[in-house]
Amino acid sequence: MGGFIFGYDTGQISGFLEMRVFLERFGQRTEVTDTHPYGYYFTNVRSGLIVALLSIGTLIGCLIAGPFANKYGRKWCIPVWCLIFCIGVVIQMAV
Repeated sequence: MGGFIFGYDTGQISGFLEMRVFLERFGQRTEVTDTHPYGYYFTNVRSGLIVALLSIGTLIGCLIAGPFANKYGRKWCIPVWCLIFCIGVVIQMAV
């Protein structure tokens, strides 16, 4: 299953880069042109960082969760990590 959905997350986040509200909040202001119809754009560095931060977060999560699961067992770690994930989702939605 993991191999089947590999790349789905980065495909989803790249779609957010074209959303008007997302551009207005995090993009840089420019003139309205055919290439920048909303008057905002992302530099290559900023768009790369936005997409890469998702993968960096999963890497850090794997490096932290593995040793905890070995020490305390998956039975106790999975609910804790799910709770942390839910808190993160609420924070993202609130911001």
